[in-house]
Amino acid sequence: MEPTMISNSNLTNRYLECFPKEQALQKRLLAFLENNKEYKKQIDRKNLQGHVTGSAIIVHRSLTKVLMIEHKAHKKPLPPGGHVEATDKSIFGKCLSGGLGRNRYSKIAVVIDLKLAK
Repeated sequence: MEPTMISNSNLTNRYLECFPKEQALQKRLLAFLENNKEYKKQIDRKNLQGHVTGSAIIVHRSLTKVLMIEHKAHKKPLPPGGHVEATDKSIFGKCLSGGLGRNRYSKIAVVIDLKLAK
């Protein structure tokens, strides 16, 4: 059985319960998920509607700095991350590997919003 990266149910609905004002902003994402229920379609870089990527927000312990990396193609600073591949088991796993794998810092605490992680 192949993994399901994102569904238009559990996590997405919990997110919108926590942040109801973002419902309008999430219309494109929800439409994408509805039209691309298969894992392979969600991660296909050739999908003209888009594809899933994962990023990690890494904040310095002083809470005054955020790690950003210049994107080679877009030439702008973005949080560390990357394209979700067929070998990734979850979007959260991609966020971790993208965040931890692309920086030289060894002491990083993983913080999860417990309202969303239920």
